[in-house]
Formats: sequence, C-alpha cells, structure tokens
Amino acid sequence: MRAGAGFDRGWLTMLSGHLEHGIHMAKEIQTKGEHAPTRQLADEIVHVQSDELAAITKRLAT
Repeated sequence: MRAGAGFDRGWLTMLSGHLEHGIHMAKEIQTKGEHAPTRQLADEIVHVQSDELAAITKRLAT
C-alpha cells in the first residue's frame, strides 16, 4: 500500500469490506440462530458495525 492519503483510503476500503462481511454473518445469526446471547451479540454487531460502515463510507466520499 502507498503511504499517506493513499494508504488511508486503501485501509478504509479494506476495513469497509471486513465490516460488511461481519454484518452479513451477524444477520445470518439473527435469522437462524437459536442461542439468545449469541443473537443479542449479533444485534449489537449489526448496529455498531453499520454505524462504523456509514462513517467510513462518508470519509471515502470526500
């Protein structure tokens, strides 16, 4: 990766993909999971990582 702004943009891009994958996995648990604490964790993951993904998307747009 490049240094400076190029590095930052590349890192944010990779992180957004990572978060999207985490959200996808958590949504699978929300719909198919049976263990209540695991479903609760999935709910938190979807909420938190969706907010983080929105912030990253906003930064990448500038």
